[in-house]
Amino acid sequence: MRPRSMGVPIPQSLVEWLRSWRKEGKVELEVTRHETPHKNARPQDRRGLVTMVIVHGDAGRSDAGTIAWIRDPASMVSYHYLIGRDGKVHQFVDEDMRAWHAGQSAWGDSTHLNNCSIGVCLANDGTGGEGYRHEQYDSAGRVVAAIMERHSIPLSMVRGHDEVSPGRKTDPWSWFDWAHLYSRIGLWAAGRLP
Repeated sequence: MRPRSMGVPIPQSLVEWLRSWRKEGKVELEVTRHETPHKNARPQDRRGLVTMVIVHGDAGRSDAGTIAWIRDPASMVSYHYLIGRDGKVHQFVDEDMRAWHAGQSAWGDSTHLNNCSIGVCLANDGTGGEGYRHEQYDSAGRVVAAIMERHSIPLSMVRGHDEVSPGRKTDPWSWFDWAHLYSRIGLWAAGRLP
């Protein structure tokens, strides 16, 4: 049975869960918490079950600027997690809450994917001149593998924003290396990353 955000306790933050999760020894990943007004409750029916991860690129010029924008009441956007250029993980919204990251979106029979997804964003300027960094793929692999484990999400349900909002969004863009992310997810899930 898939874990539910209602009725079954879900840790308030990724860091709490990672500190208690063991594959090969104690797992530590530093997660910095930030507040944002851009969140609300998930639907209390099957539409609110977390069934997918949506990967984003943010098109911000700096991590500090992106963090400030997500916290700004005018932005109307948030992610559950932001992976900084240095690989640092920032959490804005608890997983049992709905972040405002996917907008108008659909996958299969599901629409309004903010209801049933976790948004993971990797910082990038969005111009094509800045590649994603190994530290980002490593941290994103750890975060996504943990989310997949916690919510019983198959790899096939880890999708790009461009896939769930075609014609409207293009991130994480063509230079995003999905194979690199998948390799980090696989190594992390197998307990081979420190």
